[in-house]
Amino acid sequence: MKVKITLFSIYVGMLSVTSFQAHPDILFEDSFESGDMSSTNSLGFGWWGSGSTSVVNGTYEVYTNTTKTNTKKSNAAGFPGGDWTAKDGSYSLRFRYPAGTHESEQRFGLGTPQKDVWIRYWIRVPTNYRHGPGRDPNKFFSLWTDGYSQKGDGSTVWLSMWRGSNGDSKLGFTYSLGGYRTSEGFKQVIPFIKTTDAGKWMQMVIHVKTESSPGASDGVFQTFRRWDGESKFTKLHGTKTAPIKIPKAGPNGFKTGYILGYANAAYTENTEWLVDDFTVADTPLISTSTPKAVTSLVVE
Repeated sequence: MKVKITLFSIYVGMLSVTSFQAHPDILFEDSFESGDMSSTNSLGFGWWGSGSTSVVNGTYEVYTNTTKTNTKKSNAAGFPGGDWTAKDGSYSLRFRYPAGTHESEQRFGLGTPQKDVWIRYWIRVPTNYRHGPGRDPNKFFSLWTDGYSQKGDGSTVWLSMWRGSNGDSKLGFTYSLGGYRTSEGFKQVIPFIKTTDAGKWMQMVIHVKTESSPGASDGVFQTFRRWDGESKFTKLHGTKTAPIKIPKAGPNGFKTGYILGYANAAYTENTEWLVDDFTVADTPLISTSTPKAVTSLVVE
């Protein structure tokens, strides 16, 4: 009897997508079900610096600028973005951009600095979305160490949206090199939102890691997205060679950030975004491993 042994490998999974991490080490979570911005953790996380943001439910604005309110929605007819249906539960965080204005931003502090941080949240594309005319970019997310942009000895990182065709938006990332310098040019600018995505929820995951030592240039910046109804994330951006610096005098990692922010290309209509289920972790919030090889033995 002849015995033929064949070894072969097959790969399980898909390179182009990622899935949830089973047991991430969650540092902070907020779905805004408290009806305010008071949520914190043992590390000292805090919401602050609200600019044209408020906590809303389906009918009422319930909290704005450190004050509890109970203002019934009355601007829906003149405010096309005025659908306040939360992604999870009853409450979400609203970002309001009146037509022609530039600013809606929610800042946060991580409390204890983090050298390697994962942030995940749901964000709803405005129901009347169209990228504004004028000067780009429109800010989408930022995180920094000691001081913002050129005000810091450490680095700042950004995600920003750029105008595409027919009101669509592209998304790119950049960072500052530290040493009180402004940002580099934007990198990996890719298609992001189409006007046909108006009203859809998407879940964003942002992973940022400082370089391991001064001059190592091994910092990490990655982003992932999945649309509501999708089971897998798609990787949007990625680098593992970024010179993301820690300031010499500290803090020892990222400490402050903001969601959305200044829109250089102001919207021509009243526009509102919603954010829900904001999560911070210091381990992966999704699996980024490559498919594993499975070796099989065939005997004939």
